[in-house]
Amino acid sequence: MKSSKKVIIIGIFSVLIFSTFLIPNVSAQEWTYIGIDTERIQEFSVYPSEWYIYNNTHYGTVYNHSIYEVVKANITDSFMGMPNYPPFYGNFTNGTCIYVNLYYWNTTSDERWCYEKEWQAFYWNGTAYLGIGTFIPINEDTGEVSGDILSNYSYFIGLTFSQVNVTFENSAIYPNSFSVQLWNTTYNNAYIRVNFTERGILNKMEGNLIFNMFNMTLYSKPAQLPPDFSFTTETGILTIDTKDFKLNITINNADNNNNGIIDTDYLYRVFNGTGWTTWAPIPNLIDFDLGSDAIEAGYGITIEVKNMYGVTQEQILVYYNLPDETSETISGYLIFLVSIIAMLGVSVIIYKYHKKLKL
Repeated sequence: MKSSKKVIIIGIFSVLIFSTFLIPNVSAQEWTYIGIDTERIQEFSVYPSEWYIYNNTHYGTVYNHSIYEVVKANITDSFMGMPNYPPFYGNFTNGTCIYVNLYYWNTTSDERWCYEKEWQAFYWNGTAYLGIGTFIPINEDTGEVSGDILSNYSYFIGLTFSQVNVTFENSAIYPNSFSVQLWNTTYNNAYIRVNFTERGILNKMEGNLIFNMFNMTLYSKPAQLPPDFSFTTETGILTIDTKDFKLNITINNADNNNNGIIDTDYLYRVFNGTGWTTWAPIPNLIDFDLGSDAIEAGYGITIEVKNMYGVTQEQILVYYNLPDETSETISGYLIFLVSIIAMLGVSVIIYKYHKKLKL
């Protein structure tokens, strides 16, 4: 299959990188958005469907922000059609590759331009890192960026710029601040400084390449929080006089994947005293029964709600009052007595009426 080369903008700077129309070899393992069952992409801290938005000063006055929408990821043996990246890396094998939709956004006019759809933008196989720089891998054991990963990223930055005849004399990594720096001290003042969050998300990148100055700062990122919810009885009253009643769950609005849409994918379950019910969509009201042998006492009710980021558990205490049998007996007796009196009264009226007719 015939391949071609094109110049693409990578993150915050322009570099020459090979791109072909070859179809990468993909294994069966894939990460896509599947609602609550969506999983974090292995060796990265991102999930499919998330939006990461950056403020850019190098794109001019029109598109001053960029949006990286995580579409999917898979295990592949190539990156952008390349089976290897000689002479710097060997053959690519079993690498995690992330695909994004890249948009440029003018926040003044709210105009958005899609630069690329399902762009194969990141690759990592434990040795070789290639990508546009907004995400880097994390150590699965610690959940944070390691010094080795920063070294891989620094190496990739250096070799990338060497493709367009830009070289740096010095480089350094700062694991405690998850940062990288490359700079010159003799023939020019070119430099690049990059800082990531501990979870491998680009926080800030700035540089002076003599021919181009740039700055890229994180504008917003997903909160990645489990559900924030509360629940109570249908009436809101926690003292009840019936064994069966209804519960109402209230979920606070959230946009945890930062895509501008309020989250709606939730499941719930209830602890019924002996075990958990199965996970199910949240209805308007939930039926709950204390059981036929319930006695007058306080009862804890536990509910869990989950989204793709985790599970939240909440509990309330309801107090069950047994019906007052004495009061019910007295009330029944009074009703019976009033009924007898009423019947006697009617009988007297009828008797008098008939007596009057005889006269």
